[in-house]
Amino acid sequence: MNLVCKTVTTNGPTLNNFQWTVPGFAISNYVVAADGSSAMVVTNFATNNANVIFYWVDGASNRVVQVSTTVNGVKLTTKATFNVIRPNVSWAGFNYGTVAADTNYNQSGTWLHFGNPSTTPGLTFILTASIGDWSLGTYSEIQLINSNQVIHCQTNGQSIHQSAAGLDGALGSTNFGDSFYHYKLYFDSPAEPCRSSDLQVSDSSSYQTLLMFQPSGGIRVPLKLIGWNWAGLATINTNENWALIPGSGNAPAPSPNNTDATQFPVWTNIVGSWPNGYNFITNNDCE
Repeated sequence: MNLVCKTVTTNGPTLNNFQWTVPGFAISNYVVAADGSSAMVVTNFATNNANVIFYWVDGASNRVVQVSTTVNGVKLTTKATFNVIRPNVSWAGFNYGTVAADTNYNQSGTWLHFGNPSTTPGLTFILTASIGDWSLGTYSEIQLINSNQVIHCQTNGQSIHQSAAGLDGALGSTNFGDSFYHYKLYFDSPAEPCRSSDLQVSDSSSYQTLLMFQPSGGIRVPLKLIGWNWAGLATINTNENWALIPGSGNAPAPSPNNTDATQFPVWTNIVGSWPNGYNFITNNDCE
């Protein structure tokens, strides 16, 4: 929004002492670094100029923006009413995958993994929208790693503690899945390799997957949020084969909780292909 307070005549009186009142959740900007390495919300915007520039994040009907000004020593007030449309869409996550430790991942070797991206992904996220809501703008997803805690216990008795937090890979695609029937899909199957130097591997990770919306001429704003996590502990058994320790596999609920979101995803680090974005500590604490 870029609203201006002025007189209707070209040579009208001078206006002074502007004061705008903007209701609802309004921000100045949402800034994402060109390389995706960080994102921040700029909340403050000037409300004492002849014009006011802002973006609305939430939606509402009959939203009244008011401005007061002084003309020849007299205080005057005017207002304008807006209907702010927020798309009414469904962003659902479904858990079809399982936690396992085997060679049935889509890469060579043994992996501790949640689902398989080639067959049954760990989580499947589905966006559905009516034709009207579909045409309002562009939808995309952003996934944040809240916490990634991995431990590799090695044959030499050392342990490698691996951790990460930040943006999970590149910024979400605006063209993921199939939109022919007004839906789009996004999959995730996180995994950790079980290397030849390992005796035991554990992974405990939590995520936030957000659905973002960008109207024409506007900025990306959050619509929906799904928080989820997974965990597992794999070890070499007596037959020198990798296996999941019974009871250690933890996967999201069949349909993880889905909430409306107005809080923007922010980060200061991008977690890319291993080892980019990961922290490592080596200890001598493996039995």
